[in-house]
Amino acid sequence: MNDKTKAQLQAKLSRLKTISSQLELADGICFSIEDLNDAYIEAKVQDLKQKMDKLADKLSLAKDQDSYQRMYHQLEDYEQAIYLLEKKHSRTYLRAKKMQQKQKDQSEN
Repeated sequence: MNDKTKAQLQAKLSRLKTISSQLELADGICFSIEDLNDAYIEAKVQDLKQKMDKLADKLSLAKDQDSYQRMYHQLEDYEQAIYLLEKKHSRTYLRAKKMQQKQKDQSEN
């Protein structure tokens, strides 16, 4: 192999190493974003549950049928929001697990 070919191969190898390290960095950033997303969803669910509890306590103090119905519908809205957030959280968690398994399988090969 001549010097020119060697230099070209070295340059390609260097670029591949750079790309590999950039991909690892991007992968780490993606996991960090997913962690932040999970933390946000968990905090939002907690907040909604606290609001639900407060509203449920006030429900018995409703002065008329109209205010009772409004509070009851608001409770239902909170329940629906919590359900959707937890569903999204589950999907994000499962997606992250699949990616980790895929990376583990690739590293073993």
